[in-house]
Amino acid sequence: MAADTPVVTSSSARLLIHVAFDAGARRGRFKSAVRRLRALFSDRPRHAGQPPLRIHIDDLHGTRVFAIDDAGPLIRVALPAGTYQVTAHLGNVRRSYTMTLLQGQAFDLHVRLTPEGQG
Repeated sequence: MAADTPVVTSSSARLLIHVAFDAGARRGRFKSAVRRLRALFSDRPRHAGQPPLRIHIDDLHGTRVFAIDDAGPLIRVALPAGTYQVTAHLGNVRRSYTMTLLQGQAFDLHVRLTPEGQG
């Protein structure tokens, strides 16, 4: 987590980032949910054979408000209401999303990443 983590209150917005590591093939919803649960509760290394997942969240002024360099498949962050850019890096693959978080509400961001050379 970044050293300058914003002060949050119970009325802050909540951002849930769900990351799916896709090897190129589409799977059914049930199988995807089971795979996510296995990834969350696995006793083996999270990134076996994969580069680490990096997540950065910046506000509209370009100020970094959150950063994690070895994220798991589910990240929960409480932030003040506002508009943010979320960037996910997996090796050389990068996805960016801009979203507005409303006070007291939760926002679910679903990110599907394919490691380079696998999809």
